[in-house]
Amino acid sequence: MTTMTNQQLANVFLTIADLLEIKGENIYKILAYRKAADSLNNQSQDVNELWKDGKLTDQEIRAIQAKLDALSKSVAKEAGDRERSR
Repeated sequence: MTTMTNQQLANVFLTIADLLEIKGENIYKILAYRKAADSLNNQSQDVNELWKDGKLTDQEIRAIQAKLDALSKSVAKEAGDRERSR
């Protein structure tokens, strides 16, 4: 498994928030991703250590990956639909 720093993971969450905003999603969902990014940036313990200590399970990580995949496909489809409608 590839490891990411807290900062890198926070940047992923900020990107997701930006994509959700572009997509016109609920503001509270967007704010939740931004809050998660802030939490990661302010986390004193490395996220990799949390995973190694069993505080993040493989199942939780796979669930996050699945949500990210679905979101990226949805945003790509919507962008393609907008492009075709021009």
